[in-house]
Amino acid sequence: MFRNYFYIARNVREMNKQFRGAKVLDIYSQEKDHLFIDLIDNEKNAATIIISANPQRPYILVKQNHSKAKKNFINFCSHYLPADIDFLSISTTDRVVNIKLDKFDIYSIVRGPLTNIFFFHDESVIPFKKVNKENTETMFRDLLKMEFDFDGLTLKENLASFSSVEDIFSTIPQINRDIKSEFNIRNNNKREFELLDRLINEILFGNISVVLFKDNFSAKLLPSGWHYDKSINHEIVTFANFQNALAELIYLEHRYGNFNKVHNEIEKFINSRLEFLSNKINNLKGRLASGSREEEYRKTARLLLSNIYKINKKDELISIEDYESGEIITIKNEKHLSPDKIIDKYFEKAGDEKINFEKSKEMLANTIGEYEELKRILESLERAEHLKELLEIKKRLKISDLKNKKKDMEEGIKYRRYLIERKYQVYVGKDSASNDKLTLRFAKQNDYWFHARGLPGSHVVLRVENSKEVIPKNILKKAASIAAFYSKGKTAKLVPVSYTFRKFVHKKKGMEPGKVLLTKENVLLVKPEIPKNCEEDYE
Repeated sequence: MFRNYFYIARNVREMNKQFRGAKVLDIYSQEKDHLFIDLIDNEKNAATIIISANPQRPYILVKQNHSKAKKNFINFCSHYLPADIDFLSISTTDRVVNIKLDKFDIYSIVRGPLTNIFFFHDESVIPFKKVNKENTETMFRDLLKMEFDFDGLTLKENLASFSSVEDIFSTIPQINRDIKSEFNIRNNNKREFELLDRLINEILFGNISVVLFKDNFSAKLLPSGWHYDKSINHEIVTFANFQNALAELIYLEHRYGNFNKVHNEIEKFINSRLEFLSNKINNLKGRLASGSREEEYRKTARLLLSNIYKINKKDELISIEDYESGEIITIKNEKHLSPDKIIDKYFEKAGDEKINFEKSKEMLANTIGEYEELKRILESLERAEHLKELLEIKKRLKISDLKNKKKDMEEGIKYRRYLIERKYQVYVGKDSASNDKLTLRFAKQNDYWFHARGLPGSHVVLRVENSKEVIPKNILKKAASIAAFYSKGKTAKLVPVSYTFRKFVHKKKGMEPGKVLLTKENVLLVKPEIPKNCEEDYE
């Protein structure tokens, strides 16, 4: 409603009383789409006129005690200043406000996506926001044709020339949907012109209310006494002048606009996370319900060991007799492996299964705990009424760290991705080729690189988003534990892990896939595991 022509006209009338003859000292911009005009009014008080050229939120607002930024600002028309304001006026047909100074003119133009500010001097027009030459020339011609007055009453008086109110509604865009809606509520098909005239007068001269709808934290400006949905939980404040009402509206929109934005961000994050955890819980329950296959793998390894002489590399399948049951067990032969390597593989699978099964139990308990905690946080989110509460929840969830996570892994690289403490991103190669790509093409120079020392295993990269940030030692140890877990030493109690910055990792020509050379390294002795507060990230 505040963008309506008649409210802009009222603003012009009120500002004329305050700023006719005021001295402009500085004109500059320090925010996108906003022009600031510092001046001294007729009562020798400092004030700032702020003109917003944002197409969604165009306005002209007066602010007291505004301070110009010490840097990152752009000055305008400095060679014409100081200058006196002669008057403010509005186009008789359009939402164009002229601030006429003794040396030049400033035009604030509200035209949807073409909303802009123009500086006019000696028949030249300079746009505040960049537009092409054709649009500038078109605006120049339009400004020359426009007529202006001090209060917008010309348009109001011109409405009497129409034959019906319906013609006004279909012809005059300044009669917006809020005016039409109030007209339809009050209309009794009698004296319709008088009703429309009264509604416009209420905008131009009456008290103004700002209504805050607390259920969705939206705000609305409308003339006092106009209808709105009172069934919604709301607060209402009434003002005698437009500037105070506009300042309150912008404050509420900024405050609760941010509230809505942060609320939606947190809600989206929690719901997405709950869905992820729910699927994870179901998968883990299914995994545990099927039982551990440790004994199965170990028994297969023992049977293979006792029948190693029967294993023929040329056979597609290995058939061995279960000495306990007498049944024949068939195993797919891996022709690229020697018999002893096949046996070692099944013993390793038995060890891995034991570790993973116990880890699944622990992971299920932790996942259920996080799920329940998120449900409690979601309940507190719905009770929150202040932005401060939301920011505390956001900080607790560490959303600010997660939302900027870049999915910049090259397509085609096979990797696992983990999050340590919901913040630190860890990437794990899956084979020799992906190890090379992960280290040599994906990792940045100041990322940390890990590898089990002297053992075959995955390359592991800990992403460092901010090179000035000191990565805590416990995070380095957790990343090292992941590197140990994805190595041939995963069943050992402790494994030495080399770590260094990526810039100290090199590959010479002719080196085998996955092999690298370190020019500098440190070593951590860690337990091979996926640490607590570390989870695989599938996003």
